[in-house]
Amino acid sequence: MLGDALTPAARAWIRYAPVAAGKPWLWETFHWRPRQFKCRTRFGGRITGNTEDLIQRHLYYFGTWEPNISGWISANLRPGDCFVDIGANIGHYSLLASRIVGESGKVVAIEAAQWIHAILDRHVALNGRKNIRTVQVAASAERGVVKLYPGGPGNIGKTTTVGRAVRDSQDDQAVEVQALPMADILSDDEIRQTRIIKIDVEGAELQVLRGLAPLLGRMRADLEVAMEISPSLMPDA
Repeated sequence: MLGDALTPAARAWIRYAPVAAGKPWLWETFHWRPRQFKCRTRFGGRITGNTEDLIQRHLYYFGTWEPNISGWISANLRPGDCFVDIGANIGHYSLLASRIVGESGKVVAIEAAQWIHAILDRHVALNGRKNIRTVQVAASAERGVVKLYPGGPGNIGKTTTVGRAVRDSQDDQAVEVQALPMADILSDDEIRQTRIIKIDVEGAELQVLRGLAPLLGRMRADLEVAMEISPSLMPDA
């Protein structure tokens, strides 16, 4: 297919051309075409994926995801810090943080969905990142088992433990996963060392925060939390 053959050239212009001319047209023409890929992010991380997925598509064409958040993390992490990535997805933020915190630092990448966690582990191995510890659990307020609803191939990041979010997937596609509070996930060293916690859990934010709250007195005074909020999915608090 001619369009498929031209996709890498369109991507190169969108990502690297010093002028904006033609970029909107190329994006509208090519971004929707599913394509398996291998590429590097802007910070040098090696990733694989399929442009059918929203985040993976942006990483392929632009080399980054949420550049404002990526820039903020880059500006505030230091060597030796710990970064906790709750809802790590395929690992973009975890790989970014890993390079910044260095060998003396730590990254804890928490991803509940087994099928996404497998990609996360692949990317950790592909980049040889020894300072990333991946955990396949759902961060929650207490120990237990929760249902996890797949987000669909167009946006695997919509995978959620919140049943009311089930629109594109049916209840019979849900799987059960282990749920743990952050006190059961993080080691003592990780608790003391954590500088930034990123939370992106599609409506389960309150459960994560309730599990995190007992640890706050043991954490750094300069701890910062970056959290995506999904009000439409959250229960009344």
